[in-house]
Amino acid sequence: MAVVALTLVASVPTLLASADRAAAAPGDSVTIGLDRNFPDPSFIHVDGTYYAFSTGNGFPVASAPSIRGPWTVLGKSMPTRPSWTVQPATGTWDWAPDVFRRDDGRFVMYYTAHDRASDRQCIGTAISDSPAGPYVDTASRPQICPSNGRHVLDPSPFTKLDGTHWIIYNEEGGHIRATRMTADRLRNAGEAPITLISRSTIIEAPVILRSGPRLVMFTSRNHYNDGCRYKTEAFVSVGLNPGTWTSVGDVLSHGNTGLCGPGGADLLKVGGKTWIMFHAWRCNVPGCTVSDPAAPRHRAMMVGTINWGADNLTPRIE
Repeated sequence: MAVVALTLVASVPTLLASADRAAAAPGDSVTIGLDRNFPDPSFIHVDGTYYAFSTGNGFPVASAPSIRGPWTVLGKSMPTRPSWTVQPATGTWDWAPDVFRRDDGRFVMYYTAHDRASDRQCIGTAISDSPAGPYVDTASRPQICPSNGRHVLDPSPFTKLDGTHWIIYNEEGGHIRATRMTADRLRNAGEAPITLISRSTIIEAPVILRSGPRLVMFTSRNHYNDGCRYKTEAFVSVGLNPGTWTSVGDVLSHGNTGLCGPGGADLLKVGGKTWIMFHAWRCNVPGCTVSDPAAPRHRAMMVGTINWGADNLTPRIE
């Protein structure tokens, strides 16, 4: 397994070229974790080590002794393909993994892959004894793959106060849905999904955190490759209920960070802080126009902290 070590812990204002900047400077908390293609990152903290996972063939995994780095790319977290999945001739359909630790100490990955039978993006589950993998999915079919012909993607876990386990995900067409899982968190419980949010434009990459008695959902808006318009918007609700989610504005955008397309975020509370990991476009070569979709650019992994505001319900990048 190839291992690449990268140390990038300087602040973003120091590292960003002028082509990456907007009028507003990025928050002081933001640093570059990996200045290579590492989109849709998710992360966990296990026994003093951080592990991050990304979109890519076999779901690349990296580790670090600190969330600021240095990050070491370890290779594929899922080296063996599940039987129900297929890859394109070029590129990858392995998207947006999210990993968490079960109460029994084992690690579960929710992920998006292309279903051979239906020819669309669907959601699967895999398990490992180690946080870095290998993750194995022994099912013969995906766990979430609706019959309406729409793609589903960007799964993340959520547990209600009653102890029931759910996958939160987006369905093509501007819908954020929740599907209940079995007690082992690996199989679809067979109940109809709940539609939490519906919008006329793209909304994806949902992650829910609790803040006091409320739930805060972080989402990504717009198309990830539409210049620098991709952004992270938060919604608040009293529970995992349809029609109760109210926008509290942008957590990350080109306008409030100077970063190009900050989204695909995951969040983790560690040491009294709420950390956010996300991707943003960066130039491969000096002088490129980072907002140009045709430019030589990549989605770098970024790290920062969240300020929840005086009401604890209006999260913003610090």
